Amino acid sequence: MRNKEVRVKDENVSRDRKRFAAALGLFFVWVALLIGLAVKSGYRPMDRAGMAPMAVDEPQAAPE
Repeated sequence: MRNKEVRVKDENVSRDRKRFAAALGLFFVWVALLIGLAVKSGYRPMDRAGMAPMAVDEPQAAPE
């Protein structure tokens, strides 16, 4: 009887470790996704603001 209780406890610990590892893996995937989104949106601030750079809109100044 004691042997069976130990085996059940070991199976529960193993299952808990697998769940913890899966949750930790999902957390790291989520963090990587957030970092990827931040990097991607960081490259185009003018597009998000709906503005064009000033160099495109203004004519070149005449040399003095």
